[in-house]
This record gives sequence, C-alpha cells and structure tokens, in this order.
Amino acid sequence: MQVTALRFTAIFLTALLIMGAVAYPISAEADHGWKDPEIQKLRIQARLIQHMISRMAAVVNVTSELELKVGEILAANVSVMSAEELNDFITEAKKVLEELRE
Repeated sequence: MQVTALRFTAIFLTALLIMGAVAYPISAEADHGWKDPEIQKLRIQARLIQHMISRMAAVVNVTSELELKVGEILAANVSVMSAEELNDFITEAKKVLEELRE
C-alpha cells in the first residue's frame, strides 16, 4: 500500500515539474507592457488618481451611489490594463474625482 502511494506521489510531482517547465518560458514571453514607457506613465497616473480618490473619500461625506463608484475605482487593478483601458479608466476616475470635489 505504501509503495502505491509513493509511486503515485512520484508521478504527481513529476507531472507538476513538467508542467512548470513548460509554463515558465511561456509566461516569461508574455508582454504585459512593462517596458512601454507610455503604459508605465498611464499606470502611474491611474494609481495617483486612485490614491487621490481614496484620500478624498475618507475626508468628504459621500452618498451611497458615489461610494459605489469610489469602490469600483479603488478595486480596479491597473497593472493588468492595456493603454486603451487605462485611458478609459483615467477618464472615468477623473469624473469621480470631480464629483468628490463638489
């Protein structure tokens, strides 16, 4: 019984090792826009706006509708967005920031 479990474990670990050896080079080739300066600039701008909204929402009395919008903006993961998505996100975030300022 122990030999069967040991054999199963060895096969399982070997399969994981092979899958890792195949998946690692593929993931390394994926381009997430880390080197593109335009995307980096947009990501920094988006993170700054997120931070400004976070700080302002903590100080200002917000309605429940605006609170939902703020939550959506703060929950967004800008590190995986493309340039077009970042531009759309920044536009929407600026609108929410203007609503907070009013």
